[in-house]
Amino acid sequence: MIAKQNCKMLFFCRAPVLGQVKKRLAADVGEHEALRIYQQLMAHNLKLAGEVDFADVDVVTTDTRHSYFESLKKQGIKVFMQQGDGLGQRLVHAFKQAFETHQSAVLLGVDTFDMTLAHLQKSVNALQYSDAVITPVEDGGYILIGLSQHQPEVFRDIDWGTDQVFEQTCQRFAQLNLSYEILPKLRDIDVLADLKHRPGNDSDDKLKSCPHTGMPGHRSGCR
Repeated sequence: MIAKQNCKMLFFCRAPVLGQVKKRLAADVGEHEALRIYQQLMAHNLKLAGEVDFADVDVVTTDTRHSYFESLKKQGIKVFMQQGDGLGQRLVHAFKQAFETHQSAVLLGVDTFDMTLAHLQKSVNALQYSDAVITPVEDGGYILIGLSQHQPEVFRDIDWGTDQVFEQTCQRFAQLNLSYEILPKLRDIDVLADLKHRPGNDSDDKLKSCPHTGMPGHRSGCR
């Protein structure tokens, strides 16, 4: 396992502000309900942030002064501002900042109820033997990405917000000759149909990892 002081874990999220979160979901359930659900997602994932003892944890958000983050600051978790014009630039900047002090970094969003401490541990461990690690979600994106060195090209020319993000990112890994590990797919909450994945609404069918094949040192995604 990578020593704690060598890995930075970044929880990447928006500040919970009415009308600024879960806009696709809000179109169906209203802005107030969308905000409530987003706060539930944040509570689930940021609780994990307080439990991580195998990496140094930061929160990277859109408003560091929001009262929601005060309890995290009291736990010693640092809260930083997202910087950059688009998602790709914000991710590049977050990783750049992490690699100024750490030898590896894992970044994850908060849009899933499926994230576990064990999954986060696996992501950190994967960077001991792979250049990158990634967790896909059902809509074609990813919820977690980790790197063992700063690789800004990973985030350039990606069609953010489409169902091609995961595949394009894996293609970019291959183009950069980066070995990578794909962790089991998780389910994110973006639209009304996804609400069945909330705790208490889960089906008995659990997502499982599947075999990966591909280039030596690489793995291709499950479809």
